[in-house]
Amino acid sequence: MPDGTRVLCFPRDDDSFVVQVERLVRESPEEPIEAAVQAMLRGTYPLVVIHRRQAMAAVDGQRVWYVYRDGAYVTPDDGGTPADGGS
Repeated sequence: MPDGTRVLCFPRDDDSFVVQVERLVRESPEEPIEAAVQAMLRGTYPLVVIHRRQAMAAVDGQRVWYVYRDGAYVTPDDGGTPADGGS
């Protein structure tokens, strides 16, 4: 992974998704890496989106990427529908 970058995957309990994201982030030679990884994931996860945490939100100075398999955060109670109501 890029130095100092933490990757948070959602849903966290999809082990194959998490492993694939971590592998692609680690192995991707392309820049910008978020766009390259997102493009590679789209073959398997067409709704996947990667967002970089805003610098303003970083209390610790660490870079964080949020990787949403379904395009947005989905709660278990949503039954597979993105929490923001989108699809």
